[in-house]
Amino acid sequence: MQPLERRRAYGRLWRKKWRDKNHAKAIRYERRWRAKNRDKCNEAARRLGVNLKKEVIAAYGGKCVCCGNRNYEFLTIGHTNGNGNKHRRSIGESSGRGFYRWLKRNGFPKDGFELQCMNCNCSLFWFGYCPHQREPMADRASRQEVLEPRRAPVGKGV
Repeated sequence: MQPLERRRAYGRLWRKKWRDKNHAKAIRYERRWRAKNRDKCNEAARRLGVNLKKEVIAAYGGKCVCCGNRNYEFLTIGHTNGNGNKHRRSIGESSGRGFYRWLKRNGFPKDGFELQCMNCNCSLFWFGYCPHQREPMADRASRQEVLEPRRAPVGKGV
């Protein structure tokens, strides 16, 4: 181990011991520092979120399985069996970043998940099909019937 690496490792160990010993003081210091450096904290959190999303996208192939879109801003993970909301509730992660952390912790499971652009993902949810996978319809009457949006259920939790 190089001298600089040893000093850094020792510094990390010392700070961990100090933090464990002075937990309340460390929390107060951290809160004050975060309040003074809110912009820096927000930028770091945003950067971490973007990097996590890019890592997840790379693990799932880097492009939409339906249309081939590669813009990371438009890509998301879709549940192949349509139980996304139920699954996110069962694992206790409702946000995208929390769900991405869960995927990473679990080794990016391929079974039941695929990379989709938001257009394909939303179309699958609302209409039950993706326009990229359908044949064009001949007459307008049948197209209107298919294009009627699915209504959200009225009742509890809405």
